[in-house]
Amino acid sequence: MIEHHVEEEEKRVEGMFAQARKAGLDMDSLGARMAEEKTRLVAEYKKTGLPKPETPTLTGTTLA
Repeated sequence: MIEHHVEEEEKRVEGMFAQARKAGLDMDSLGARMAEEKTRLVAEYKKTGLPKPETPTLTGTTLA
């Protein structure tokens, strides 16, 4: 399943990365920023644990 998404993103012309390059996005800078954010998030997780997930409710709905 993942391979399919990677293949789509890496297509030479219409893939996500090709579009980002065409738009002038600095891929090296983006990669560095993403790595920094990952480091920050991992450190936060190790310090505080995972946040409690929000669970949506079905209040205000009726079944017919």
